[in-house]
Amino acid sequence: MLKRKQLLVLERALKSSWIGVFADYLARFSVVILGVETYFASREGFGLINIHSNTSSSDVCWDHSSYDVIVECHPCQDYERVSGNSACSPTGYKEKVLCKHNSKEVEKSCERVLWLDERKFWLFEAVMALGSMVSTSFVIVRQNSLNRRAMRRIQRQINSIIYHISVDIEMEQRHKLFVSWKENCISVESYIILFVLDHCGLSNFEVFAIEEQDEIHKNDNTKNSDGFKCLTWIPLRKEKFQSFCFITEAEKNNSIKTVKLPALVSGDSTLTIVGLCGVIRFLIKAAGKNHISREFLGFRYSCLSAPSEVSIWTRFCEVESIDALKQFRLCIFPATFPKFENHLKHPVRTHNILKKVNVKTSLQSKTKVNGKNIIDDTLNIQNLSLRDIQRRAGTILDHKFAEGEDITISDLVLFSTFYLLMKFYKRDLLKKHFPAMECWYSLMETLCRDSISFVSVEDSPEKNDCVSIPKVNEFSLYSKDSGRSDKLGTCQSVLNKIFEKLSVIDVLQFKCKEELAGEFDWSVLPKDAHPLGGDLPPSRANRKCDQLQSIIIAVRRLAKPGDVLVDFCSGGGHLGIVLAFILPLCSVVLVDNKSESVDRARRRVERLQLKNVSLILGNVNYFIGNFDIGVTLHACGSATDRVLNKCIVKNANFVICPCCYGAVQPTTNIQYPQSKEMQDTLLTQSEYFRLAHSADQTHDKDNEKTPQGFKCMDLIDSDRALFASSQGYKVSLCKLKPENCSPKNNLIIGSRR
Repeated sequence: MLKRKQLLVLERALKSSWIGVFADYLARFSVVILGVETYFASREGFGLINIHSNTSSSDVCWDHSSYDVIVECHPCQDYERVSGNSACSPTGYKEKVLCKHNSKEVEKSCERVLWLDERKFWLFEAVMALGSMVSTSFVIVRQNSLNRRAMRRIQRQINSIIYHISVDIEMEQRHKLFVSWKENCISVESYIILFVLDHCGLSNFEVFAIEEQDEIHKNDNTKNSDGFKCLTWIPLRKEKFQSFCFITEAEKNNSIKTVKLPALVSGDSTLTIVGLCGVIRFLIKAAGKNHISREFLGFRYSCLSAPSEVSIWTRFCEVESIDALKQFRLCIFPATFPKFENHLKHPVRTHNILKKVNVKTSLQSKTKVNGKNIIDDTLNIQNLSLRDIQRRAGTILDHKFAEGEDITISDLVLFSTFYLLMKFYKRDLLKKHFPAMECWYSLMETLCRDSISFVSVEDSPEKNDCVSIPKVNEFSLYSKDSGRSDKLGTCQSVLNKIFEKLSVIDVLQFKCKEELAGEFDWSVLPKDAHPLGGDLPPSRANRKCDQLQSIIIAVRRLAKPGDVLVDFCSGGGHLGIVLAFILPLCSVVLVDNKSESVDRARRRVERLQLKNVSLILGNVNYFIGNFDIGVTLHACGSATDRVLNKCIVKNANFVICPCCYGAVQPTTNIQYPQSKEMQDTLLTQSEYFRLAHSADQTHDKDNEKTPQGFKCMDLIDSDRALFASSQGYKVSLCKLKPENCSPKNNLIIGSRR
């Protein structure tokens, strides 16, 4: 209590300290001015000389009679001082008087330290006072700004401490891993997760096995009608099942019912993690920084952190390698084999490659490029860019593991799939056709022999001696996705042809008929529900409020008590948390694939003690639950279309604000253009992507490309609106209010007819 009172007194003192600062400066300036004035006055002999000694007695009427001042005391001109004017010589100041006894006008000398100098003195004092006030005000404003920055920094530190405390608590908790099983088999994704966690030595989780209701494929090494084999379900040894806790479909909790398995529920049941890589990364991080498994996350703990939609490497490990298990032939190697072989033949690429090369070579003489130590002229690096130097340095390192010289979780994920596939192919053929992969496989087999022993898959007796190799593009899996079209550099003539094709599309047919006008009262929200609670600086928080306002108004019109709202690509929860607070009778689900953003939203929800919010860490595709309204603010590129399609499949209303049109790319289960009307214009997919790229040209209002950018935005969103309309939706294409809150200000609102 005493400290609290002391802090309050100190706070009041700080608020009023500017008054003392101002008074102190003013007093000091006054003393200095008075001292200077006294010094010069004493030098000029004020009061010690006869100021009328040069004036004749007949003119000195003021000594023996009265007079009137006609012209006030004023400085003499320079020529009057030089000419020896009797009235100017004593002081340099004169006044004109009228002697009453003879009515004669006479000039007399006057003392300058009267009203004239007094006026200058007070003028100087006023200027100094004004300067002091301005400087003091600047100091106060600057101090307040620094105080706010310091408070935000302290708040972040406090949040970080709380987060690390929660992490320590998570380390002590046992998380719940839910997997699918049937007839002593588990899904291939569950098998991979269990293998990786077993190899990492993790035991901070419990396994709950849920019996799959659908009929599964039998792993009896027989071909189906098309000659394909399938390893969707993996048999395990009986002793492995003894550690499982078996539950029924009805015993699932609500969060597990809405996501694809396998899934992980945090120990405090506040977060659900989905996706193979997401589950593995979360459990390794939850084990603590000192756990040996931390090294498997690679440099800066970033291995497989990027979602599969944007990372070709994550997609290869998490999607393609598993798809190869679900459909392959004995007469042909899966495409993952030659792809991985090509990848291993390319130079190593990693963020800290120069450091690794320097450590390995231990050369004494080194050259610095852009502040980094690199290999010297032994590599002939003169006149090379840093990127070329890194590529050349990568040839020195051994590509013995998937990402270089160190084993990571990507090696474990890939080995678990290749291990099963090699049950159906001869080892000699692997060494013959894929030598780099065979060296890697032998090394991994030695390291993982004990961890893989729980799998009960026998070698197939149908191994062929002659197996063909599929043709794949020879590029590193770190390279740019070959499926992405090169849209950059779209010339105006090509764009004009696209506009001509789309001239039949009426972009105004979905124009918003009900304005989303009105002000949302942000003052009713507590700090943690406000965007400021998401560690945003004030300027950005205000802009975020403007962006959220129109979406909140639209959702309020659609929502009913008991509705389930899903905020896709929720980030730090700026939109979803506000909706949960103002709609307490609705349930809100936040879905995002960035762990840092989800952690930030999780802490805000805990501080607000919101009971109607659940959080899911994973991609949009892993969410399979039913909901009533889907919302998203600035979902990037194709994520907007995935959200739109998810809402249509689930028969849900939607409020979508698109973003990053240029990031629209070929996506599974989505065909571009989406609407029949735009497909009928014979617009190709390549032209569609060029149009989307041009939609990102919404610069400042004075830029000549800005109107064209907004036109392209309207065309892309009209395609989305037409597609939704064909699926039975009433669609409106609105604008965020105010429109200048974001250059990506289109808002697509859809409700079931």
